[in-house]
Amino acid sequence: MPANVGLILKRHDHAKEQRRTFDWHWQEVADLVLPTRQFTSFQTPGSQQRNRIFDSTAPNANETLSAALHGLLSNPAIRWMELTLEDYEDATDYENVTWLYDSTSRMLSSFASTRSNFATGSHELYLDLGGFGTGVMMLWETATEFRFLPKNLAGFYVIEGDNGEITDNFRNFELSAREVMETFGEDMPGPSDRVRRMASEPGTAETKIELLHAVTKRPGTYSSQKFNTQMPWASCYVELATKHLIREGGFRESPYLMPRWSKAADEWYGRGPGMNVLPSIKGANAIRRDTLIASEQAVRPPVNVFANSIEGPINTRPGSINYVRSGTRDLPVPMQLGTQPQLGQKTLEDVRLEIEEAFFLDVLKLPQVDRMTREEVITRRQQGLLKASPIISRIISEWLSPAVRRYFYWHLRTGRFAPMPASLARKRIKVDYTSPMAQSQKAAGNQNISEAIFTAAPLVQADPSVMMNLDSDATFRTIWTSSGADPRLLRPPRDAQRLRDQQRQQQGMAQQAMMAKDMAAAGKDAASAQREFQGG
Repeated sequence: MPANVGLILKRHDHAKEQRRTFDWHWQEVADLVLPTRQFTSFQTPGSQQRNRIFDSTAPNANETLSAALHGLLSNPAIRWMELTLEDYEDATDYENVTWLYDSTSRMLSSFASTRSNFATGSHELYLDLGGFGTGVMMLWETATEFRFLPKNLAGFYVIEGDNGEITDNFRNFELSAREVMETFGEDMPGPSDRVRRMASEPGTAETKIELLHAVTKRPGTYSSQKFNTQMPWASCYVELATKHLIREGGFRESPYLMPRWSKAADEWYGRGPGMNVLPSIKGANAIRRDTLIASEQAVRPPVNVFANSIEGPINTRPGSINYVRSGTRDLPVPMQLGTQPQLGQKTLEDVRLEIEEAFFLDVLKLPQVDRMTREEVITRRQQGLLKASPIISRIISEWLSPAVRRYFYWHLRTGRFAPMPASLARKRIKVDYTSPMAQSQKAAGNQNISEAIFTAAPLVQADPSVMMNLDSDATFRTIWTSSGADPRLLRPPRDAQRLRDQQRQQQGMAQQAMMAKDMAAAGKDAASAQREFQGG
């Protein structure tokens, strides 16, 4: 049964209406933080778009935050994630560990590839998250490639269900008539006759056609995935002008991810630092604009000129000549306005500090102390990153986890992993994030262990037997894995126990040999003493 285009367009209009207030809010943020994005106003590509920005603190802070998220959360140059097993005993098996480590390396190599577009796409996504609290990423999957394609938030609309899951995704975009034919020309039913005629004429082939891509969740459970129209997510491309259905298909999972920075309970879209600190951003721009005006007035004040005292217009350039009427004593004098630009500088610095703190720059910068040990630098950096812990958790759950899971199954389906060991059959694989930001969340656990051992030190000195309460092996493994160290370097617990038993056995044998030697020496001494006694 073909898709109901009328129902799709009706739900599309409903989604647009629900986002109308956000559009006006986002446009204010875009004007002062990220002017390349447009929501309610439109500018010609390549035109000057920073005309309203007098203070660059907010745009620079958003760029820095985006770079920090990219470098500390999903940097393709580091090992920022690790595949492991939920069951601890299975996760320590050497064959399992080796396959998981190799598979992780293959995935990270694909993430770092320019073909995947992961690094570039992530940076653009983080820019939108910092500015608008919402970003859109399309996961484009074929049999030969998997690409991460950031999409324009201005043309993306959603409907969220009562359970918090996004059930409808709508993306408005434009293609030329020629591009529509190249993309959808082989589909059924394909482009409308109108677009086909436009594409065939040189004068109209580049005319833009507005399209809609609707991805909606089909009701019920779809176990069969033989045909696209039977998959859990319906996909429809529609020409908006003619309401013509171009292509109908489906996906196993929605190709769109919409991570959010933070979110109110009853809202569908997120709120980012740019939105939260918008009043301060406006204030910084106003103060900066007035300070610039006051500075120019102090350096180049207005000039008072008496009527009929000067011939022609006044020229204030250095070395210029002004002609004064003969006999006049009323020469031009500068107007003293009493402006003091420095008075606004302190206020501007305070407002800038508020903006930087809203974008977490105070915790992303290294501590400004002359002398610190390596451990102190790491500890202070981790404690600072804990401030962003809730935000990191949401980004991981709404962006990185779905992306890694989808990428993993694509690698598995297309045979890009080594043959899986039989021991991994029906085992639950999970992702452990090992980036610097993720490690900052785990650092609290290691710190708690260290503080507990330090606090218990007096008791250990008074009664060393209390250490028998501590499972030293489990403590060591917890600290090792939570610190992001290579798990392959740890022996399986049973191997460690076998080595420990062998060591005890060797120590016991050495003690027995030593006792036998001592007893033999004692016997020899006793025999010698007896001979001396008898001889005496």
